[in-house]
Amino acid sequence: MNEVEQLEILKTDYLGMKLKVQYNKFMLGGHFDGKTITESMHFANWDKACNWAGKATMSLDCPFVILDMTNLTTGEKEHF
Repeated sequence: MNEVEQLEILKTDYLGMKLKVQYNKFMLGGHFDGKTITESMHFANWDKACNWAGKATMSLDCPFVILDMTNLTTGEKEHF
């Protein structure tokens, strides 16, 4: 089990972050420059997930931008 998998277990089992979202991120540098990668992550709620995605997208230090994110519980989708 890698570190990301361990973190997701910690977030769901111990911190109560049950909302799973799926997002597409566009890489801005490095080996994956120009590629779109789909990942998923757990959050406490949809607002916190959208807040994280917006901050990551606006950060000059972040090597990617979030293109869109889907709430896997409700199907709601947000574009950034």
